[in-house]
Amino acid sequence: YSMEFYQREACGDTDIETSEWENSEDPFMQTRTMKYLHPVNAPMAPPLAPSSKRQELRRFGDHGIYLDTKTRVNGVPMADYFFVEDRLIVEPNPEGGVILKSKFEMRFVKKTMLKQLIENITKGESIE
Repeated sequence: YSMEFYQREACGDTDIETSEWENSEDPFMQTRTMKYLHPVNAPMAPPLAPSSKRQELRRFGDHGIYLDTKTRVNGVPMADYFFVEDRLIVEPNPEGGVILKSKFEMRFVKKTMLKQLIENITKGESIE
């Protein structure tokens, strides 16, 4: 399935706009941007918030692929305090098929006393 399908069906996102993959100066990397409305379940937040993802796809020949994503949400209180980075790693499995790994990290760019609350809401949403 496509990333748009996943965003729409698994995350409940709407109004999804995805740019074409563009080549970068690095011949093994391509980039794209996704913009969409994301449902929000946070105190004092609107029901939907404009969000964006910046994705970098890196290919390592027959050794695997990384998909790095930086996600930002707008229009939600304290959303400018952090962004989310995740990495999907696809590697060949010596026994056949592929191995898929996922990493997730929140990056705070401002200090806040509500860091733990923000982390709990964001991580809980990512696990779903």
